Amino acid sequence: MPGLCIETDQSFNFGDASVLIVDENAGFMDIATQMLSGFGFRKFHRCNRLSESKTFAQSHEADLILVDPFPRADDGLTLIQDLRARQAPGSPPRVVIIMTGHTPRDLIQKAREVGADYVVAKPFSPATLLDRILWSTGTPMDSASETALPDPLKAAASAPLQ
Repeated sequence: MPGLCIETDQSFNFGDASVLIVDENAGFMDIATQMLSGFGFRKFHRCNRLSESKTFAQSHEADLILVDPFPRADDGLTLIQDLRARQAPGSPPRVVIIMTGHTPRDLIQKAREVGADYVVAKPFSPATLLDRILWSTGTPMDSASETALPDPLKAAASAPLQ
């Protein structure tokens, strides 16, 4: 697939990274969880309501956040903005990816303004999701052999398993 930076012979150790998935569609959360499990993620918190995710985020940290902001896009964007605002200075950056079936230009612009790293249109392949996670960590595949950083996602993306 053109544009993807992943290679089929590489694997990553995402086992220490925590994931928050926010989507009203339980079936899609199952699919996203299966994709992420296939990449090695093991720590999941799934919320089917934005209010539930806000409660979770007040007392827990997540390294990777996948949010479908619809049907209340403004509430989903506010969640991302709040997460970014509460992030401690100097802490490893969270990766925030919006995953949605609706990608109007104004949503993409607003998402970037509130701190989303990427907007991915549903449906998407596992390869696309992994590529966007790696892109959002700022870790290109050719630097995978460099020293691992303290951020769990960046460390996992920087240290392919042998």
